[in-house]
Formats: sequence, structure tokens, C-alpha cells
Amino acid sequence: MKKMLHQVLQPHGMFVIIALVFGLVFVRIVPPFWGIDELTHFNRVYQLSTGQLEEHKVDGGYSSKLPANLLALEGYVYLDLTDGKPGPNRGEVDSVAVYNTYTDQHFSKAKQNYFVSGVYSPLAYTGPVIGTTLSRILDFDIGQTILMARLFTLLLYIGIVYIALRILRGTKTVWLVFVVALLPMTLFQASIVNVDSMAISLGLLLFSMVIYFWQRDKKLTRLEFILLLLVATVLSLTKPNYLLLSFAAAFLPARNFGANMALRARTILVAIPLIACGVWEILTRHLSESGLAQELGAAAKHVKPFAQTKFILIHPLQMIYYTAESAYKNDWFSQTFGLLGWNYVLIPTAIIGLLFVTLCMVSLYDKDPKEKHAGMNRLQPKVLLGLGALVSLSILYVFYATYSVVGSHTINGVQGRYFIPALPFIFYGLAKLVPMRVLMTEKTVRVLVPCISIFALIVSAAVYFRVTYG
Repeated sequence: MKKMLHQVLQPHGMFVIIALVFGLVFVRIVPPFWGIDELTHFNRVYQLSTGQLEEHKVDGGYSSKLPANLLALEGYVYLDLTDGKPGPNRGEVDSVAVYNTYTDQHFSKAKQNYFVSGVYSPLAYTGPVIGTTLSRILDFDIGQTILMARLFTLLLYIGIVYIALRILRGTKTVWLVFVVALLPMTLFQASIVNVDSMAISLGLLLFSMVIYFWQRDKKLTRLEFILLLLVATVLSLTKPNYLLLSFAAAFLPARNFGANMALRARTILVAIPLIACGVWEILTRHLSESGLAQELGAAAKHVKPFAQTKFILIHPLQMIYYTAESAYKNDWFSQTFGLLGWNYVLIPTAIIGLLFVTLCMVSLYDKDPKEKHAGMNRLQPKVLLGLGALVSLSILYVFYATYSVVGSHTINGVQGRYFIPALPFIFYGLAKLVPMRVLMTEKTVRVLVPCISIFALIVSAAVYFRVTYG
């Protein structure tokens, strides 16, 4: 009993309890398909659960056959979200009873063709596919299936982050991962059907593995190397924007690979994720173009990636201004901490400020004793900061080139949640480069940080519920 209580009071134990409790709250209170892009992702998950891995070409487009009553529910959700009601009812559920009439039905045998975005690897949907497949085997109704898909998304997220926290146990860096993993935006995404939960959890796991290996003298075992390569590759396949984060593994010191094998090991760690990501992008390019054309409508003909890339290179100062202007107008900073669901419920500004200060605090939390280890040097924080910054910039300019017209003053399509996997890399790198430390006892951190995370999640869940259900 004493040993179990000790484990519960460790960062990984507290994370599991907090994430499970508040994750289940979000799983339950978010109306069907009100998570950002959840409708699109669930259709892909349902498709995969039937064994269909890709779309079929129909009338010049790409589609999959989905149950007619599922599509009817999705149509109602779209109308409910876009009914344009003025005042305080905007973004509020019109009728729970109507939702229940749809969700209480079993999936109909009647099918309709519907565009399903297959641009993300099936690996990105591992959790929800397991939940949906089990639901179909057990003949659950639509509502139960959605809840099961969300539940397994959450459980997989908790499992991966738990491993990340276990790897860093006994270090002060563990608290940085802890805070990022429990941001309201992070946990909300982990509680709906999407691919962000997998990308964020794998990003945190990769960060933890890199920090752990960098801090020790021992050479990686064959199993450790394979696991590191696997995490880097699956992260890249989940969302290609995070390919650069996977390269952090290639910057591990030579002692981690052995002097004679360092070059070969680093080449493998760069080449495999890069090739896997490149092959997948080539295979799904037709789906990307079709989906983008459908999403942008008439504006699609004005989006020219090569011309846009040329504009970026020729006008660097203008791009800096456009980026700053877009960041201010779209408030990507606040979005990163909590812009919840398709009704865009922004958590209170005070909570955003509190969480930002907490991130800074745990990043600057004293000096980890292991930093004095011979394995640590000035290169590590610069590498991690540089990769985190490059990933953030790549997200901005990929969206600029593919979602905005040539020379546009605004970067369209970017949302704050896209930056979450890069947060630990950026905050860790910055904290280690600035001549400043926050001096606190471990006991203070162990009490203060979880309490702040819990308080932020309570407020966020309450605000979301009030706005959504009135």
C-alpha cells in the first residue's frame, strides 16, 4: 500500500489520475463531432474499422461508403454549429434531444458516398480505430461508438505520456512534460477523435527519450535504438509537419551509438523517418489536392504553392511582418493553451497567463543535478530549441503556401494546437540558455504544479460546459 501510494504521488502517477478524470469529463461533455475536425477524423476511423485503408475514385473525386444515418447526424451537427445564432446562444447546442434521436440509432445498412480524408497514416488513428472496431463487434449504437472511439484515443494518449514521464522520473525536466501534457488544449484534443493526440504524445515521448539518452554515458542497446527509431518514424507519419522534431534523435552524442557506428546510426535516424514520410506524402498527394480543392472552393485556383514559396524567399521582411500580424490577429498564443472545440471556447485569459508562467517556472526550475554530468554540453539546448523553432516556422509557411493566395497578408489554416508538440523542445532550450533559475524545493513543485494543472482544467471544463449547454 505504501509503495502504491508512493507511485501515485510521482509525476507519472499524478498525471494518469488527473488526465483520466478530466479526460473522461471532456469525453462525456463534448457533443458528438464538436471537437475540431472530429467529424472528418471519425469518418476516417470508421472507414479503417471496416478494413478499408483508402478511398475509391468516384465521379472524379475520392470517397468512401458510410452509413446514411451517420451522415445525417453529421449534417445536423454542421447546421447546429453554423446556425449563426446571435448573442450568447452562438456555439450552443440547440437540442440535446435531437442529438439523442441520432446517437441512439445503430449504424444503418444503407450507405452513401462521402469524401473521407485519408491523408493521415492509419497509425495516427490506432486508439480510436481499436475503440470503433470493438464497438462494431459489440453492435453499439452511434453514440456509444463515438464515446468508445474517444475513450481509446484518451487511453492511448495517457499510456504514451505515462511512459515519457517514467523515462524522466527522478529528473526536474519531468515537470515540463507534465505541464505540457495537461494543458487544457492538450487534454481536450486527447479526449476527442483526432490525430493531434498521437502527435503530441509521441512528441513528448521523443523529447523524453532524447533527454534521457543525452544525459547518460551508456551506449544505446539494440532495442533502445529500434524504439527510438520507431517513435521518430511514427511521429513523422502521424503529421509530417513534425518530421524535423524526429531529427533530434540524430543529434545524440557519439557515445550513445559507439564511435564507429555514430555516422551510420545518425544516417538511419534521419533517413528512415524522411523516406517513410516522403513515400506516404507521394501516395496521398492526390487526396491532399482533392481535399484542399474541396475545402477552399473557388479560392483553390489562386493557391499556388510554388509561386507562394518564391514569394516567401523573395520577400523575407514582408513575411516576418505578415507572420507577426497573423499571430496577433489569430491569437495563436492563447489558442495553444485552450481554444476548445468547433464552437471555439477560449479559456479565461487569467488561466492562460497562469499556465504560461507555470511553463516558464518548471523550465527554469533550478538546475537538474544530471546537467553537471559529463554527457551534458552547450549543444543540446541549442539543438532542441532550433528544431522546435524550425518546426513552428515550417507549420506557418507550409500553411501559407498551401492555404493562402499568393502574396496574402494572412497565414490561413494555422491553429495554436499545432505548436504543442514543439513546446517542450522550445521551453527546454530557452531555459538552458538564459542565465536564470527558479529555486524551489521538490516538495513545493510536487504540490504546486499539479494543483495549478487541476485548477486550470476545472475552470476550462466549466467554461466549456457553460458555453456549450448554456
